Amino acid sequence: MRAIILAGGEGLRLRPLTDRIPKVLLPLNNKPICLYQIDWLKRYQIEEIVFAVGYLGNKIEEELGDGSKFGVKISYVKEDTPLDTAGALRNAFDSFYITENRFKDQYSLVLNGDILTDIDISGLLDFHLKRNSLVTILLVKSFDSSSYGVVSCSSEGRVKRFNEKSKIKERVLINAGIYIVQTEAIEYIPKGRRYSFEREFIPELIERHLPIYGYQTSGYWIDIGTPERYFQAQEDVLRIKL
Repeated sequence: MRAIILAGGEGLRLRPLTDRIPKVLLPLNNKPICLYQIDWLKRYQIEEIVFAVGYLGNKIEEELGDGSKFGVKISYVKEDTPLDTAGALRNAFDSFYITENRFKDQYSLVLNGDILTDIDISGLLDFHLKRNSLVTILLVKSFDSSSYGVVSCSSEGRVKRFNEKSKIKERVLINAGIYIVQTEAIEYIPKGRRYSFEREFIPELIERHLPIYGYQTSGYWIDIGTPERYFQAQEDVLRIKL
């Protein structure tokens, strides 16, 4: 399985930290967050990684190179204009997979570039395959429904509703920004324009009654998209082995 890391965002909520440094290179205990992601992927023998880059993408490529010094193979797909999360995924397939005759791959692990986690990828993949899912969304419990998509599932895990951000004042299941996506699902993403995983892609697949599932985990997870969560992650890496 190959991983696609969506790393094209400008990190606006983290300014001025991201004025000159792309979000995936922000340090956690003197180590860029993307290297924690690479170490995590390697634990599950995922050693071929595609970075979908945009804003300051050249700095990511300068820092990581071809990945050989980290024990992985890294490729890059650039977007000339911001394409949002699903649009960036479609661009990666159109630019990289098809041109290299790799569209035949059955599925990919897709994750946002600001995620720090130790969840069990093998459990996520096993769940995905057993359900014959088109897209499986990693779910975690949170009280912060205003920052994340709230997901409702059946007892078997099939996603019934996906509400992108709300003001629910209770612990809910949220979208963790990590997915397993079957290759055939890419055809539902329009080419060459902004398209969001959370607001457009997943809701459309649900509306079409396609098999979209949510996998709940209790592992460690945080995104560093705000200064508060970034500083929390700084503390976490000192007390949790990631």
